[in-house]
Amino acid sequence: MLNVEAIKALYSPNMETMAYLVSRKYGEYSDGFLDIFKTINTLGMRVALADYGKNKDGESLEYCQFVPRSSDKKAYIILSNHSSISRLRFNSAIMLYCAIKNQKNIATYAPNNDSKTMHAAKVFAANFLMPERELKDFIFKKDDDGNYLYLNDKKEISIDNINEVAIHFGVPFKTCAARILNVTNNIDGIKSMEDLAKKIINRDHKIVVRGETRKLELAMYKQLVNSLRYLDVRSTKSITLEKILRECVKNDALLEGVIKDPKSVNFVLHAFADGGKIDENGNLHCKNDKVINLTENQLVVLGNYELLREIAYEKAAYYTDNDDVVIDEAMNKAGYGLSKEENKKIIRDVGGKYLKGEIKYDEACALLEKLCGFKKYETETFMTNLLGFDHYTIRRFHKILFNYSK
Repeated sequence: MLNVEAIKALYSPNMETMAYLVSRKYGEYSDGFLDIFKTINTLGMRVALADYGKNKDGESLEYCQFVPRSSDKKAYIILSNHSSISRLRFNSAIMLYCAIKNQKNIATYAPNNDSKTMHAAKVFAANFLMPERELKDFIFKKDDDGNYLYLNDKKEISIDNINEVAIHFGVPFKTCAARILNVTNNIDGIKSMEDLAKKIINRDHKIVVRGETRKLELAMYKQLVNSLRYLDVRSTKSITLEKILRECVKNDALLEGVIKDPKSVNFVLHAFADGGKIDENGNLHCKNDKVINLTENQLVVLGNYELLREIAYEKAAYYTDNDDVVIDEAMNKAGYGLSKEENKKIIRDVGGKYLKGEIKYDEACALLEKLCGFKKYETETFMTNLLGFDHYTIRRFHKILFNYSK
């Protein structure tokens, strides 16, 4: 439930003060990183992933939203499932600001949204994820011999070394560069935001995948995954399943050489999944009335997607036809140390009744909370595992489907 009173108490017109308040009261670290997702959950909001579609060039749209729901007094921060983990964290902080400023209104953010509210939200997000003291401590760090690790002799940081700072704080490169300029004003050759924009406009600052970088990235993804368990199982199922299905089909198409351009795969898959229809001549009629003349290879990709989707949606809720096995699997995944036989029996009975349609979802949750003393998120995790699926399930369907393909 959205903790409205706690959220109201966090608001301040000064972004630095506000970021400090949120961090001091609700900031927690997981695997060495500030866990923005845990902060969101603690304040009674849930994290969701969604597909916001493509632009005319077939590129994923980078939206995010804060959506309060008065009917059940819950609220969601909905993020694009195509964004990088650093972008997801930063967008989450932007939406957290919107939630604190006005808990009653839906807020939507896109990268080109330069409204006054969104500008303030970005300033808050940068302050929250990169506190001034921590940022300075890192930038001015020295080695054992007293030499600066990231600065030159003039105590200036190069554009390339900003990558290291962005990696450390888990934020997008441009956000990190702007924050450094505001806090320390010591970027080599840069004196203003205009200079910075010109310097980096056409430069590719993708983080180089090294062992340590990958480790940090996985740690941040772990934060996100741990937060997604708070979602209503009925909401997460289609979002997660659809993402896994498209990845399976896309990877197959690329590996088998059917399609060499990932953008073309993404584009037709999205158009088809969004209600597109294929006529007898092999043309894809999109929902917006646009017609795409498909190649033979694109038809193969869509055929594989349709078949795999049908199998997955039909069977994904069950690992086996044996309900007892399903329930045992759910107990193992829940990981709450339910070793007492009486507790196992309660869970088996409640879960079994639900799977057989004898009780409804809300009734099953209420029984688990009452009989097992589960907290709400523990109950939802258990029900997610009981009803849900994972990438192993989809891969098993995938293996069966393509077992005899060339």
